[in-house]
Amino acid sequence: AKGKKAAEAGGFLAGSWEVCLPVEQDFELTLKGSGELVDSWESRLGLQGPFAATQRWSQWEVAVPKEAAGMLDDNIAGTYTLLDKCGGAMGALHR
Repeated sequence: AKGKKAAEAGGFLAGSWEVCLPVEQDFELTLKGSGELVDSWESRLGLQGPFAATQRWSQWEVAVPKEAAGMLDDNIAGTYTLLDKCGGAMGALHR
């Protein structure tokens, strides 16, 4: 738990408190590949066999149902663009 104590609040428990509970909430997200198909990290490394011609989407679109949006601390819906030259693991960071 964490609390914000107002200047005029009296006592340790006065003010606004936020409590995080270990509660499981299930909901479905929609992920959709978009943009261009580009060479995968494995393909760019020159790996052979099943990786030789693999590709991945340059963007991902994430949709969150309205009823689930309140369960998240931040809005994660939107379009995430591949940043394959940023140094993230396997060139897979999307922002």
